[in-house]
Amino acid sequence: MKKIDMLLEQREKINIIENTIKKLKKEDIEIFNLYYYLGKKNKEISKMLNISEFAVKQKIYRIRKKIKKDLEKGGYSFDE
Repeated sequence: MKKIDMLLEQREKINIIENTIKKLKKEDIEIFNLYYYLGKKNKEISKMLNISEFAVKQKIYRIRKKIKKDLEKGGYSFDE
């Protein structure tokens, strides 16, 4: 695959992820940002948002699942 094709593919994946995130509930967006962009741990997020660590872990799992599903709809597959 040529470098330009790889860059275009990466950009398309980013667009899909961004669109998926925009559709999430406000709290889920906040959890996503805290976890992935700010590098916070589940325990830190749970204290910040006053929810259980299990709830944080579960929400991160569901967010990932939604992103993966939307990427697959866009033609991208993943090996488990």
